[in-house]
Amino acid sequence: MACIYEYGNLNLVVNPKPFGGFRGEIGTLGVIYGENALPFTSWEKNDLKALATLTQKILSIHEMNHVCNTLIYGRQNAGGFILEFVPYPKCDWREKVQGAFHAVFGSPRLQESDIDAITLFYQEYFKSGEEEQKELGEDEDDALQFLLKNPPAGKPDPFCRAEVIDRQRITSKETRHGKYDILHDNRPKGAVKSDPHILIVPEDDAGHVDGAQVSVEMRVDMLSMVQEAMQAFLNEGYTTLLYIERNGAELQGVKHKHSHAVGIKHFPESFWEKTKSLFRLAWPGALSDTDLENRIKHYRTKLGHIKED
Repeated sequence: MACIYEYGNLNLVVNPKPFGGFRGEIGTLGVIYGENALPFTSWEKNDLKALATLTQKILSIHEMNHVCNTLIYGRQNAGGFILEFVPYPKCDWREKVQGAFHAVFGSPRLQESDIDAITLFYQEYFKSGEEEQKELGEDEDDALQFLLKNPPAGKPDPFCRAEVIDRQRITSKETRHGKYDILHDNRPKGAVKSDPHILIVPEDDAGHVDGAQVSVEMRVDMLSMVQEAMQAFLNEGYTTLLYIERNGAELQGVKHKHSHAVGIKHFPESFWEKTKSLFRLAWPGALSDTDLENRIKHYRTKLGHIKED
C-alpha cells in the first residue's frame, strides 16, 4: 500500500483495493497500525486518540472540498485491521449500492494512475516533519476546533426518544466528556440475523453533531466503547469485527451521531452467501421482542462495566 503519512503508530495509506472504489482524486483513504495492521482490539488509548484526531482532519478535508458524506468502515479479521474513509461525493443510490456491494463482494483493484491521484491529493494536506506532528498532537487539538459548533437543541430523532432508547439499551456510561447509551440494534446488519450489532449513542443534544464537528474527546470515548464491544465479540468467537460510522445527512438516515460495532461469525464466502448478505444489508429483519431482550441481557453481562477512562 502507498503510505501517505505516519502519525504515531498509525499509517495513512491508499489501499489498491479500497472499499468504495474510486470516485476521483478525493478517493478512499485507509488507516492501519504500522506495517502489520495490528488488530483494533489491541490498540492502546494513545492510538485511539491519534485516530480520533486524524479522523477530524480527514473529515475536515472532505468537507472543505464539498464532500459532506463520508463512510468510516473498519474491518478486523485474521489479516489484521484496516479502517477506510470512503467519500460519497454524490451520495446517490448508485454510490450507496456500490458501497454495499463492495462491503460484501470486495472491490476491484485501482489503476496506478488512480492511486497516484489520490496520494497527491491528500499529500497536499498532510505536511511532513515536526510541524505537522505538533499541529495534530494531543496537546494541540485546538488547532482543529475551528470546525466545532454548539449542537442545536430539540431535534426529534429516534435516539432522543425514551421509548426507543429504553427498548434497546444494554447499559449507559458517563465519562468526563459526556454520557452515552450502549444499545443493541433491533435490526442487526451482520451477515446473518444472529450476528450481534451494538450501537454507541451520545445522549440527548450532545449527539446532534456530525462529521468534523464532532469533538476529538467524543470520538475517543466512542472509539473506546466500540473497541470494548469488538473485544466482547472476539471473545465469543466472532471472526470478523466491523466498526462503522456514517457522516453526512444523505448517508446517515438518523440525524444523531452514533457508531456501530458488528460481530460476524462467518463472513460470506460463496456467491450465494454473499448475495443473501447483500439483501440483508438492504432489508435487515427485525428481532422479536424476546430475542432482543435476550441479546440485551447477554451483553449487559459483557459490557455492563465498561472500563472508565
